Amino acid sequence: MQNVGKLNAILFISTCGIFVTACTPSSMSPVAQVEQKQTLPEPDKSNTIVKVKNQSIIKYQCDNKKIVTIEPDNTKKKAIHLTFAQTTHTLSSVVTKKSQKYSNIRWVWSEDFSGKWKLRDNRNKVLAENCVKK
Repeated sequence: MQNVGKLNAILFISTCGIFVTACTPSSMSPVAQVEQKQTLPEPDKSNTIVKVKNQSIIKYQCDNKKIVTIEPDNTKKKAIHLTFAQTTHTLSSVVTKKSQKYSNIRWVWSEDFSGKWKLRDNRNKVLAENCVKK
């Protein structure tokens, strides 16, 4: 009798296992999932809109034929990108009573009373002076 009970238990467990595996969806092995290439649809390039910002670059001619290039920074209020000797720094506006002045930790770009600009470094060494718009 005990053998019949064990046999029924084994048959019941086997039948349940077959039903459970038959009802579950087939899954991919992890290796097959990694190897499967996922592709994203490419956007239609004919409908792409490209906005071009109106960039104004001002060039200044200084003594000793030095050139200083100024480009306004549209993301920050009253900031400029100043290029001198193939180096560009972002300078922020400084509040003054009568003239304009921009500075950062390295450079100071300031206007004197005659309307000419001067570029100095953080040690007050003049890098370019008597700069006028081209």
